[in-house]
Amino acid sequence: MYLYEAVAEAIARHGITAIFGYLGDDIAKLVVACRERGIDYYGARHENQAVAMADGFSRATGRTAIAAVTGGPGFTNALTAVNTASRFGSGVVVIVGTGIGGPKDLSHPDVCAAMNIHCVQPGTPADTLTDVARAFRAADAGVATVLSLPTVFMDEVTHPVERDAEAAVELDVMVPDDAAIRNVADLLEATWMVSRPVVLAGRGAVVSEAGPALIALAERIGALLATTLRAPALFAGDPYAIGTSGTYVSPVAADLLRGADCVLAFGASLNRFTTFDRTLFPKARLVHVDVADGAHGLHVDVDPELAVVGDARLTAEALVAELEARGHTHRGYRTPAVRRQLAEFSPATTFSDSTRHGAIDPRTLALAVDALLPPERVVVVDGGNNSAFWVTHLQVRQPQDFMQTSYVGGAGGIGLSLGAAIGAAIGRPDALVVNCVGDAAHLMALADLDTAARYHVPLVVLISNDQALGAEVHYLSLVGLSTEVAEIAPPDLVAVAQALGAEAMTIDSVADLDNLARRLAEPITGPIVVDCHVDRSVRADWVDMLWGNRVVPLGRT
Repeated sequence: MYLYEAVAEAIARHGITAIFGYLGDDIAKLVVACRERGIDYYGARHENQAVAMADGFSRATGRTAIAAVTGGPGFTNALTAVNTASRFGSGVVVIVGTGIGGPKDLSHPDVCAAMNIHCVQPGTPADTLTDVARAFRAADAGVATVLSLPTVFMDEVTHPVERDAEAAVELDVMVPDDAAIRNVADLLEATWMVSRPVVLAGRGAVVSEAGPALIALAERIGALLATTLRAPALFAGDPYAIGTSGTYVSPVAADLLRGADCVLAFGASLNRFTTFDRTLFPKARLVHVDVADGAHGLHVDVDPELAVVGDARLTAEALVAELEARGHTHRGYRTPAVRRQLAEFSPATTFSDSTRHGAIDPRTLALAVDALLPPERVVVVDGGNNSAFWVTHLQVRQPQDFMQTSYVGGAGGIGLSLGAAIGAAIGRPDALVVNCVGDAAHLMALADLDTAARYHVPLVVLISNDQALGAEVHYLSLVGLSTEVAEIAPPDLVAVAQALGAEAMTIDSVADLDNLARRLAEPITGPIVVDCHVDRSVRADWVDMLWGNRVVPLGRT
C-alpha cells in the first residue's frame, strides 16, 4: 500500500471517527483513504473553523480529534484556531501537507516553534508512521499537535505498522512529596490562622478527576468549593459550591471569597481573571498544587513551602489521609447560615432590567433562555462583551458541557465558536449544543453556517445582536472617544441564515421567547439561528477590570 493509505490505516486504528477539514491537493488522498476506512469527513468552508470543529469535538467528548487542512496558506488561515486548541490543551491533531513547492511552501515547524505549538514532521518515509503515532500520543495527553506530512513521501510504497507500534504510553502521574503534604496539613490544623478556607479547582483538577477527593477535603476542613472557568460545574449539587471564581463571579460568591483566609488551588494558574486582578481573596494564604513546578508564583506570590508539585487528585487524597490520621476536622465556612445564603441567592436580583422596546437586557435574555433549554446541553460561548452574560447565567451539568473559544484557555480571538459548536454537536448527540455569540463574531464564521446546514447538525445559535462590536464600543466610551467606528450594524441575520439553509427567528422582546420555547419543544434536526436584539448599553464586568482602571479619558490628567 501507499504511505498515505498506511497513515489512514493508523488513524482508523486509533479510533478516530471524524475528520474536519478543508481540502487541498496535499491532503486529498489521505482524506479519501480515511473515508474508505469508515471515518466520516466534514468539509468546512474555512480552515479556521475546521480546526475549531476538531477542538470543539475534543473538548466536548474528551477524545482526540483530527483536522486536516492544506499546507502553507491553509495552515496560516487556521492558525488562530490551532493556537486556541494548543493553549487550552485540547486533544487535537492538525494534519497539514508540507513541501508542496511554489508559493505555498512554508516551514510549519518554524511557525509552530515561534508560537509554542507542538509540531511533528517526519524526516524520512521510514519515520512517518512512528511520527504519526507520536502525534497521537501527544494529543491523547492533551497537547494539541500539528502533524506536518511531506507530500513527497505519501506516494511511497510501504507496509502498515504493527499494532503495538502505536500503543499508548503510560503517562507519569505526579505524586506529591510527603513533606509538602505535612506542611499544608500543619497550616490547616492552625485554625486560628485558617478558619475560612476555600478549595479552588482548575483544569488540572478536571484532567486528574479530582472532584470527589476535593469535595472530601473541603468537607473535612470546612471549605467552600469554587472553580475556574476551565472546571465549571465540577462541584455541581454541593450545597457549599459557590460557582466560578474570578471575572464571572456572582455577588454572593465574591462576598464569601473576600473573607477567605486560605485558598487551596488545585490545577489552577491563579491568573488575573481567576483572581479578578488579585482583589477577590486579597488576605488569603495560598496553597498552590500543580504538576508543573514552574507554575507556582506565575501570576501570584506563593509561599514555597505551600507550593505542592503533584497531581490534583493524589494531592487531595494525601491531604485527606494526613488530616484524618491527625484527627483534624473543622467547621469553617460550612455553617447553616452560609448554606442558607447560597441557597437563597438569585441572579435575577443582581441587576435592574434595562429591557426596552426592540432590545432585551442581555442578562434577562440569558436567564430566560437558561430556563427554556433542556438540562442535557453543551454551551459553547464566543468572546466579546456579550459573552459575560451567557457564561454567568447558562448552567451546565459537568465541565465537558461548557467551552469558551476566546478567553478561557484560548488565544483571545473571536469568531471560533460556531466551528466549535458544530464539532461538539457531532461528538455529543446526547445533548443540545447551544452556540452563544455576538453578531460580529457570528459574521466572521458565517460561511460555516452552511456547513452546519449541509450536514444537518442539530444546534441552536443564539446571537447577541447589539448592532456593533460591543466590547470596542465600551472601550472607546471609557477613553472618551467616539464609538462610531465600532458601530457596524449587521445585515438581516435571519434572512442570511435562511439563505444558507438554516432555520431562523428574531427575538426583540420578552414575549418572543414563547416562540423559542415552542420550537425547542420540537425535534431539532439542523441549525436554528436566533437573532436576539439586545441592549448595547449593558457593560460586562470584565470590561471594567481590563480597561476601566487603566485608561485616562482624553483631556484628563
